[in-house]
Amino acid sequence: MSSSPAEIPSPAAAAPATPPTEKVPLKTKLAFGVGSMVDNLTGNSIHQLANPVYNIGLGVNPAVIGAVLAVGRLLDAVTDPLIGGISDNFRSRWGRRRPLIIAGAFLTGPIILATFSLPRGWSPLAYSIYFAVAMLLFFPAFTLFSVPLKGFQLELTRDYHERTRISAVVAFLMPIGGILASWLFALTQYSGFEDSIEGARYTALAVMLVIMTFGILPALSAKEKEYLHVKTQKQIPLFRNVWGLLKNRPLRLLSIAGLATLLGIFTVYSLGLYLNIYYVHAGDMKTASLLHGAITTAYQVASMVATPIIAWAATRFGKRHAFLGCLAIALVGTLAKLFCYNPAMPTLMFIPMILMGIGMSGFWILLASMMADVADHAELLQGVRNEASVGAVFSWINKTGISLAFMFSGFVLLWVGFDEKLGGAQSESTIFWMRVLFSLVPGIALVVAMICIRLYSITEDVARATRRTLDERHAAAS
Repeated sequence: MSSSPAEIPSPAAAAPATPPTEKVPLKTKLAFGVGSMVDNLTGNSIHQLANPVYNIGLGVNPAVIGAVLAVGRLLDAVTDPLIGGISDNFRSRWGRRRPLIIAGAFLTGPIILATFSLPRGWSPLAYSIYFAVAMLLFFPAFTLFSVPLKGFQLELTRDYHERTRISAVVAFLMPIGGILASWLFALTQYSGFEDSIEGARYTALAVMLVIMTFGILPALSAKEKEYLHVKTQKQIPLFRNVWGLLKNRPLRLLSIAGLATLLGIFTVYSLGLYLNIYYVHAGDMKTASLLHGAITTAYQVASMVATPIIAWAATRFGKRHAFLGCLAIALVGTLAKLFCYNPAMPTLMFIPMILMGIGMSGFWILLASMMADVADHAELLQGVRNEASVGAVFSWINKTGISLAFMFSGFVLLWVGFDEKLGGAQSESTIFWMRVLFSLVPGIALVVAMICIRLYSITEDVARATRRTLDERHAAAS
């Protein structure tokens, strides 16, 4: 359902400066940045270690790994709106979000440790079952942490530009989790370990300690700004809440843009590591693992360096135009993969990774900031504050697509004819299709995302007018 003039107030002529009451302290922004770093590390640790440990190390069929991750993501997609509704309806002396964030962190960490603390001597079938059970436990626990965290971030301020500043700090620190995750595979190869299986166990222990130590910082850093307003709010029925959000056109457009981008990237994500090992380095796993860590680190560093520039561009040119520019940079980066994964010059791989890092930094910064504006628009339409549900419906749509992407990713390796027993002697046809798919599939997805963002209608003037209308409603109600 498209937004009509009755749904969105008329824009104002002038945009006021951020009121002091809406400025969020730097320590709070940093705490949420650290929390997002943990969120990034947690999700990426599974994807960085699953194929190297279970497929290359233990011989589990990659299609099975992809199917397990797909089913786990589907479960994750189902639990997102459920956990979002629980968080929006939760009432306690500590608020709606904070107790759930702490509980999620203390459940997720030990499950990751158990996932990669593998007994020896089992069959590939037994390892497959073990991995499946671990993922069925991991995804709901991770959702309990991540959904309230994202809902909490959306309600930190009511100001249009302060939301972008918060998102910029979060996006600056979030890549640290990706940097840490990118070196997990290399860490399992450390010569001090008996083998990669022992390495995976100690690596997972370190990940668990990071999650349980730093994941709780957002819950300890701030009180929930909207809680005084919503603590007497009526409980929101799950179906009516989700149905109302699905009819929210700006939310649908952002969700499709996110779905297309992440679906395109994750369907062929594992091909980058396999091309690095078996094409660029002809099967030399240790050398490839070091360069994999280096180029992934370059991706994350580029994301961090680009953050203040993207925040400035969003303020100067508007969130939508800045978003389109970032997606265009990512598009150039993914097309460059076709030429830069080259055995004659392995360091060329830094070029597409840096461009993708810049583009995807804008993706995460502006998506989070725009989702906060969408949360206000949702309250305008539905009459309730439901930030966690807004984020959860967005995640639900995207994770459903990503679950299919992980299922396809395992079959992509089979379809192109990859055989781990051949090492660096993969066929020319296999390498050709791996290169083409790794470059072009994300490219097509980014074009779809650009079309959606072009159609997105919440400008700064519209967002500020919506916020004034909501403030007037709150004042009248109290």
